[in-house]
Amino acid sequence: MINPAKPNDEEIRQRFTSDRYELIDKMGEGGFSHVFLAFDHKNKQKVTIKISKLACYSDERKAQLIHLKKEYAFLSELSHPNIIKILDYGRLSDKLVYQVFRHINGITLHEYLKRKGPPDVKTAYHIMTEILEALMYIHQHQIVHQDIKPSNIIVSQTRTKTHITIIDFGISTRIRNTSQSPKSIEHSLGTPIYCPPEQLQGKPPTFGNDLYMWGAVYLECLTGMPPQIKLSPSDKSQKQEISIILPKDLLAHPLGKILRQILIKDPNKRRNNTRLLLTQLRKVTMANLANLPPNSIDTMNDQPPTEIIANTTSTQ
Repeated sequence: MINPAKPNDEEIRQRFTSDRYELIDKMGEGGFSHVFLAFDHKNKQKVTIKISKLACYSDERKAQLIHLKKEYAFLSELSHPNIIKILDYGRLSDKLVYQVFRHINGITLHEYLKRKGPPDVKTAYHIMTEILEALMYIHQHQIVHQDIKPSNIIVSQTRTKTHITIIDFGISTRIRNTSQSPKSIEHSLGTPIYCPPEQLQGKPPTFGNDLYMWGAVYLECLTGMPPQIKLSPSDKSQKQEISIILPKDLLAHPLGKILRQILIKDPNKRRNNTRLLLTQLRKVTMANLANLPPNSIDTMNDQPPTEIIANTTSTQ
């Protein structure tokens, strides 16, 4: 697992010498990277620059560079209104690399939920439909994102509607690469609370991985809380047989049926066709679904086994 030391601001500003890009303000940090708002003097526009520190050891550094170049290649190939646009990629030194993205004036869905709480059901439906449209697009390109979660979704607001953008394709992979072994994708486990069990076990990814995570994020949009899990009694590692639990108020609604179909822990029973899922979602009427009450999370733990989605089945 690659885990280089994170660069400090002083080190970055000293090494980031560019005639084209000018760092303005630090926007955030995470993992081994810092993110800055910057100005592109060539194109006269604001951009977002992500600066990452490479590992000290040559083998890890090589793997990390492959990881970053793969993200650049994927994003250069993709062009969709709900997917972040990468503009440039470069290396500052033997320790620092940078990626330049189109700047989006917004906040992550994680921060949105933290500040405002869950959106109304119609807004949540709009947000999740846009995310699913983006997933259908990348799946058509045989790419699995593998890390769909609120902190990898940017929410921005225009005069008329809410717009979302999926970011961070760092652990994305090609679905056709069936030769991957669990060891080769060890660094691509994603964020456990949103991941399907087979991804946590290091099994080769499928489109169903992304759809499972999409369902987990949708549930969080409706409740304002991260997915609530029920571990089987035999699950001592807490990484295997995980069941996400649905609020009682959602179970009888058609949206609840959709979520049950994609949050099944058994990948062989889970819906795996993004286009069909999007078609099904567009047919759902949200007018008859009330906003979930604040105590919907508290009531979930009292559900009988028949209401736990891991015990449901679906057909493709």
